[in-house]
Amino acid sequence: MNKPKKTDPIIVIIATSFARTNLLLERSLKSVYLQENINPHQIYIVDDNPIKKDSKYSEEYSKIKKVVKELRTTILEPKFKKYQKENNLFTLKFDNFFHTTLIHNTRTKGFSGTGAWNTGAFEAINTYSGRRFYLAFLDDDDEWRSTYLKKLYTSVQGISKVRVRGRLKNVKIIASIAGFLRIEKEKTIEIQAKRENFNKKSFFVSNPGLQGSNLFIELKTFWTIGGFDESLKSATDRDLAIRLIEYERIRTSKKIVFVDECLVNHFAISENRVTTITSNKKQGLDLFYRKYLHQFSKELQDKSLSRVKSLFNYTILEKIEKLEFNSTKKTTKEETVKPFNLVIGAISDNADNLTELFKSFLELYQKYGNNLNDYSFLILENTDNEYDIRPVIDYFVSSKKLKIELIENISNGRSIAENRTFLQKKVYEKGKSQFYNEFISWIIDDDHLFKFDSQNDIVIPNYFKIIAKQSNNGIDAMFGQISDAPPLPFLSTLRTQLIDFYYNLTYFANCNPKEQFELSKLQEINIERKEFYYDLSNSNFQHLEYPYYQNSKGQTNFEAFKNFLNETSLLSKGVNVFRKLTFEPETVGDITNKASIYRGGNTIIFNPELLKTPNYTPEKEYNRRSDFNWSIINKDIFKRELCEIILPLKHDRKLQKTALVTNENKLQADIKGLIFYRLFEKIVSKENWESKTNHKSELRFYEHTKKQTFTKIKINNYRTQNLIHLILEILKDVKLWWFKNEYRAEINYNIQQNIFTLEVLRIELGKRKFQILIQDLEDNMKIDNEFINRVIDETKRIKGGNKKNKRW
Repeated sequence: MNKPKKTDPIIVIIATSFARTNLLLERSLKSVYLQENINPHQIYIVDDNPIKKDSKYSEEYSKIKKVVKELRTTILEPKFKKYQKENNLFTLKFDNFFHTTLIHNTRTKGFSGTGAWNTGAFEAINTYSGRRFYLAFLDDDDEWRSTYLKKLYTSVQGISKVRVRGRLKNVKIIASIAGFLRIEKEKTIEIQAKRENFNKKSFFVSNPGLQGSNLFIELKTFWTIGGFDESLKSATDRDLAIRLIEYERIRTSKKIVFVDECLVNHFAISENRVTTITSNKKQGLDLFYRKYLHQFSKELQDKSLSRVKSLFNYTILEKIEKLEFNSTKKTTKEETVKPFNLVIGAISDNADNLTELFKSFLELYQKYGNNLNDYSFLILENTDNEYDIRPVIDYFVSSKKLKIELIENISNGRSIAENRTFLQKKVYEKGKSQFYNEFISWIIDDDHLFKFDSQNDIVIPNYFKIIAKQSNNGIDAMFGQISDAPPLPFLSTLRTQLIDFYYNLTYFANCNPKEQFELSKLQEINIERKEFYYDLSNSNFQHLEYPYYQNSKGQTNFEAFKNFLNETSLLSKGVNVFRKLTFEPETVGDITNKASIYRGGNTIIFNPELLKTPNYTPEKEYNRRSDFNWSIINKDIFKRELCEIILPLKHDRKLQKTALVTNENKLQADIKGLIFYRLFEKIVSKENWESKTNHKSELRFYEHTKKQTFTKIKINNYRTQNLIHLILEILKDVKLWWFKNEYRAEINYNIQQNIFTLEVLRIELGKRKFQILIQDLEDNMKIDNEFINRVIDETKRIKGGNKKNKRW
């Protein structure tokens, strides 16, 4: 006989903001604790109130805790014994009865609860597994009827079957929607949850019946459709509804059900609501229409826009305001700088990369070489085959007269970190012998070019002059930016690449191929948010469901689509097709971040002593991000001045010829390096790090960081799989214009090439292979107290300059 479950697999998430703690007491949390015949596994109250600088908690935090305690005493204690008896759960502890946890919003703050709700949902999937959990969201100014959770949980328990490709499959209920009462100042409106109203067109025109407070959704499904879009300040429910509807449509074994009863009181009377602020309403509608306007007919567009005009006096953007660039530089007369000696160092095994690198340097030197006294270009050979890169070097030395020196490969099997350290040693020796320590070094990656992308052009700035200007500012090293493709493993940018693929594809699916390509004014604006290309960001989330559109002005839609497919086919080679990193010439030379540790493949070193610092890793398995460890040692141990500067080099991934499926090894190495550098920074940031031998807090931090990182990878994989299905469904739709005879002959190969790429991706990132990838990561990351003590001993030797340290 199966033992009764002590809790029901329901996770309640309440987002509270605007210092409305009183509403938890009077309305939302009270209504949760009054739920009948149910025991939610977890209740998260997410504090979305502002936290003052240097404070750990918001001013409301302690008040919320008091409310929780009061309501547990007055509501839960009296009914606890009865619940135990009725459900034969005498071993259930009171703390696990409506177990409640107060957490901070660790994501986007104040955006209509999106970041707060996603914070709770992330905490849920990061903490709980083994059962099929459901999320129940509740605004702090709304309330549930006492039977809400029981009725919605019961509604998702039904089992039915559907025939899919000739086979019977169980239908999984992924969400349940209840009706609600919309309570306004002068009237109350009953809004029923009906299947016939729950369609994409209805939610584009208006909101026929979904608020966060009446949504009961499977935890995995919530993340599969992307969670709440944290770029939106309003229209968040309509946006989520459209994505949920699309998921149900393409996955025939998934089903949404509806409870034909008003079980929620939704209060639309409070003035302290994000969505009642005019600027927030406009921002949300701008971004909502940016995502969906082109997917609907002119008739539906007019209907939707007419509604928001009458309700909110909203008019869609018709012109783009001129963008202002915030540069810290003052306009001054042309400055002269003192020429300097430069030693450039790079590691290479790729003739194509080197050819383009040298060509770009030659062009730069011909334009601005007068700002140098002299230079030397060192290339560390990273291949056993002497015919890989030596002919390229010979050509540019003999024919183009570039001052290049080859450092022959004399040690096989060196890690990336060891090669970087060895290159630094050679650069130091060259600078000392040729320039008597009067030199600046520039360590770069071989797939970077001496130019950068702006919005409209390729720019070659006077790098030498900008470097010379900074040489007397007391800075030990500067980390330049990268344009074009971010310097990350492609698989850690794949989700956002597919977001852009999907939304751009919906434009083409709904256009007339013979007409001129034309984005809306809203779509022409691509906001470059911090880390807008990175799926695993620790602090930036507004970009994850925000699409970036490619502009193909001057072409017909057919021509633009052909070019689009040529670009997207490069995804199979790990090329970042979307979200190109660009910079404007007005900002070049600006210092953007002092005390930085984010060294990459564009590092200018003024103080030659920094070249002696190894690119530290504890083991070869952690060799990626070793340049961050180099920075941590220099910044925290040697107290050197490191900063970031807008001095970008172009990173062109189109030069690479590596199949995407091999990129998972690079991703694994990058994840290990990411987790270690964060742990390493925490270790050496302690004042007593050299003498400390017990590392309980560091190990807790390591386990927390590792678990959070793996969870991000998991939910990104859910979303990626869903996006692949959505894209394939459109590409394969024979009703669309590109399957007509007049277009098919010219474009079918490109379509099939993209379909093949996505099918391979779907298999490679499928459930089984993904589980193996995560398990391999887990098995190969074993950090304990002894490991940390060894790291400390090795770091102490680096600090002391111990000659036994072989990494030099």
